[in-house]
Amino acid sequence: MKKFYILSIVFLLFTTFSFAQITVSPLSVEKDVRAGEEFVATINVIGGNTTQNVNIELYQMTQDLSGNFDYVKATSDNFLYSNWIEFPDSITVSPRSTTPVDAVVSIPSNASFGTYNFILMITPEVETSGTIGIIIRYAIRITVHVQGTVITRVEVEDLKVVPDEEGKPVIEASIANGSSYDLVISTEAILRDQSGRMIERLPLKSP
Repeated sequence: MKKFYILSIVFLLFTTFSFAQITVSPLSVEKDVRAGEEFVATINVIGGNTTQNVNIELYQMTQDLSGNFDYVKATSDNFLYSNWIEFPDSITVSPRSTTPVDAVVSIPSNASFGTYNFILMITPEVETSGTIGIIIRYAIRITVHVQGTVITRVEVEDLKVVPDEEGKPVIEASIANGSSYDLVISTEAILRDQSGRMIERLPLKSP
């Protein structure tokens, strides 16, 4: 009886995921623009086997000291650039059809140079009728690079050696990007002896 119960749960999860859920494409859009310009980012929502109402909300992306990303619902109070983007807050998706969602991004003429990220959280309304189901929501990232002269400011705020879970030494560094532009960087630590001779190069990676 116990085995049958577990298999039933897996089947319900599988059927809800396979037949009722939407799919979304693309998952990210990236644009290079200048202040005062406007562009449209089109996201395609593809229906499953049933007609579904889909909610669309604006979120902002945050990053912790370990490099992990998180999403926070954006409002005019906590996200200064929320009025740069306009999109429908809900759509109805027909079975096995594609419904485009147009997000209009308008860059103010006085916008500062730099990188701006907007997250559209797309969530289907799923009726589970008392059964167990999985609701998958999609975080679509729209990255806007406002072109211009940007002064990059990168600073190593902290550098230390700490033990890992097995007690082995691990080099841990906190690097702050003080500029307004997303930067792709690589870092390494150099181990030297007392006379200054290099012993080993150690690449540093985000966890």
